[in-house]
Amino acid sequence: LKAELSFDEPDTTQTDVYLYSRCADYGKDGKILGSMVQAGKLISDDNTRLGYCAMVGGNTVIGIARNEAVRDYTMENNGYFFRQFILVSNGEIPRVFHLHKKVERRALACMDDHIYYIESRHAETMWDFADAIRRYGFIDAIYITGGDQPSFYRTSDGEHHLIGNPENMPSMRNKQLAPYIIFRK
Repeated sequence: LKAELSFDEPDTTQTDVYLYSRCADYGKDGKILGSMVQAGKLISDDNTRLGYCAMVGGNTVIGIARNEAVRDYTMENNGYFFRQFILVSNGEIPRVFHLHKKVERRALACMDDHIYYIESRHAETMWDFADAIRRYGFIDAIYITGGDQPSFYRTSDGEHHLIGNPENMPSMRNKQLAPYIIFRK
């Protein structure tokens, strides 16, 4: 699958979409929190979040870095990039988390050169969610926002399956601000 970022939410009739989810946060002013690149264009310049996801030429990687070398590479190669909170880095969880209440959680995580999309079944603290991911053996993981907001995945037979709660759609005012990561065939 090839990943990209979009501000347009896909729908279930787009049969080339195999998974999509919210990915990055935005502030009250509508500004994306964390650096973001969309199709080579810099959308936001903010390296305060150390986790990242980079997508170039059909390849997707997650990692941890303060410098913007990977972001710059995605810009030079017409790729996609966003920053998010670290959950696991090199098999270790951070000492401090910035989000504290219990909510449904999502993550992108890496194990054996594969990237996995992970979702909690129940409300969890960031620490408990990160610890569970680490215990399963994931080496690196970054947070994905939008815990119980609706999205979907598609199985290899083409059937789509809803994820999250359809009643928790972002308001139309905020919908244009929400970036999505979309995995297409």
